[in-house]
Amino acid sequence: MIDVTGVRNRLIEMAIRGEFSNRIGSKEDVNALLKSVETEHLALLRKKETKISKTSEMINEGIFNIPNTWKWVPLGKVCIMLSRGKSPKYSELKKYPVFAQKCNQPNGLALSKAQFLDEATLAKWPDYFRLREKDIVINSTGTGTMGRVGYYMTDTLSPEYPFMLPDSHITVVRVGSGIVSKYLYYALMSVSLQAIMEKQFRGSTNQKEFYIDSVYAMPIPLPPVEEQQLITNKLDEAFNILKIIEHAQNEYTVNTKILKNKLINAGIQGKLTKQFPEDGNTEDLYSKIQAEKMIILKNRKGKEDKKIKAVENDVPFEIPDHWKWIRLGDIGLFKKGPFGSALTKAMFVQKGDDTVKVYEQQHAIKKDWELGTYYITREYFNEKMSGFEVMSGDIIVSCAGTIGETYIMPDGIEQGIINQALMRVTLAEGIEKKFFQYYFDANLKKSAQEESNGSAIKNIPSFDVLKNWYFPLTSIEEQRRIVSKIDEILACM
Repeated sequence: MIDVTGVRNRLIEMAIRGEFSNRIGSKEDVNALLKSVETEHLALLRKKETKISKTSEMINEGIFNIPNTWKWVPLGKVCIMLSRGKSPKYSELKKYPVFAQKCNQPNGLALSKAQFLDEATLAKWPDYFRLREKDIVINSTGTGTMGRVGYYMTDTLSPEYPFMLPDSHITVVRVGSGIVSKYLYYALMSVSLQAIMEKQFRGSTNQKEFYIDSVYAMPIPLPPVEEQQLITNKLDEAFNILKIIEHAQNEYTVNTKILKNKLINAGIQGKLTKQFPEDGNTEDLYSKIQAEKMIILKNRKGKEDKKIKAVENDVPFEIPDHWKWIRLGDIGLFKKGPFGSALTKAMFVQKGDDTVKVYEQQHAIKKDWELGTYYITREYFNEKMSGFEVMSGDIIVSCAGTIGETYIMPDGIEQGIINQALMRVTLAEGIEKKFFQYYFDANLKKSAQEESNGSAIKNIPSFDVLKNWYFPLTSIEEQRRIVSKIDEILACM
């Protein structure tokens, strides 16, 4: 797979360092261009048709070598407008959309997220605040998205709206004639200039600002106009190709997931392996599993579930003749973590000689039992929590948020219990653990999603539902052959 983001970043870096184009023009051409922009800006100022809030000397820290026909200039010197927007008063009337930071997304502008200006306040906004074709917009407040750069095109705004206005957390960069705005946009997106930008953010930890004087002072490697356009054209062409590649890779990822599910489904339906008479009788295996389950219930403080239904004719798919449909609850003990106030963070203690580990969702999701720092006292474990103990060979399942992730607890784990967000599965010896995992992942997650009307799965189904899912039982030898075949094919994907 191609790292599309990495390639994009590398191409921009090459472009703004002059590695992407022929030398066209001279530094004198750049100086003349800057003089022309200054004249244009002053003319607009006299007519009160623009605004540049503050000026500042160019930042020199972090700049790099550029061709001798180029020039480092402060961003403000190429602008005919450089200003924050205004604080809007909003209205339910959807007439005048306001561009806010949430409209500036990593993969482009999301104008549908805009709120709308109170029409009664429109007169307070001079016309030059209305966003124009090829304006650059920069998120300028708060952590997280500050410094994110967008490129405004009027055709991205629905024709039902006359124009769009920036709020006070957005800086508008409007360049003068002879400056290729798209080149400037690419330059400001570069890793190098973003690193310089981040050092200019000022304020408290939770409320930093990219003040307008710092925006003005941002260093720009400026080539003559013909070379700006050439660089922009080449980047546009390359990025269009990368967009096609990215789309194809995303489709491949989706298709691979679909193919993986189909493969696992084929395996657990007995379509990938041969059946051998010497594998034994499934009825005998079922009897052994039931006996083993009773031992598990006794040893692990479980209770026999009388809500498990008999097998009926509504089975989910056909299985080989010598297989047997049973219920999921027939194959072992299923136990969810302690409820509510039985286990809270206030009960946690530092790890010591007399403590017991608390296993969490992250252990199931990241498949690593050594993570985590939560422990309870052995005294509380003995009094209230021993029924939730997890042992080597148990399977833990995440039950909220990122649900359905499974992890077979390996040998040598710390003694511990499951928390509220986990389910513990203790399987009878006649069930291959990884066969159970494949079945659970491919079928129970899908079934749970169907129960949620196709929306994202929020919780594991209740035990009344879960334990009554059908489970296709075959010999332990065939379960292992199925697992081996699925593993073999997945390794090639």
